[in-house]
Amino acid sequence: MNRQNESPSQLEPELPPRPRKRSSRGLVIAEYTALSLSVAGTIVAFVSKQAAYAAAPISVSLFLNLLNRQRLNRQIEQQAQLSAQQAQVLGHLGQGLEPLQAQVSGLQLAVEHQEQLERDRPDPVAQLTEQLSNQFTAQLDQAQSVTTE
Repeated sequence: MNRQNESPSQLEPELPPRPRKRSSRGLVIAEYTALSLSVAGTIVAFVSKQAAYAAAPISVSLFLNLLNRQRLNRQIEQQAQLSAQQAQVLGHLGQGLEPLQAQVSGLQLAVEHQEQLERDRPDPVAQLTEQLSNQFTAQLDQAQSVTTE
């Protein structure tokens, strides 16, 4: 397939689905709540000598931590994929710019050459003025030589 015929939207990478902020925020809040309950449960377990008060909140806290870690890993993977796609698009754009830069350089050289030719070419009006002046001087000299004889 020829990339020159593709529209700009065809060159753009597909974006991964955006993570839901509300559920991830709720997960973080739940994780911190469970962590706080784990601390409180540990204190109650120490005072009452019953480990069940600490085990349940710690288990919930660990489970929420695992869920949150998986969510973060998915986000990191999606971001890495997006970065790779953006790098690929930038690479394609860079390859398309090289021929254009070469053409621009060529045009700049052609303009400079044309400007030099313009500077080197004699001014036709100045040449014509000089010719007419020389002819006038010659005719004036000829007229003076006829009248002095």
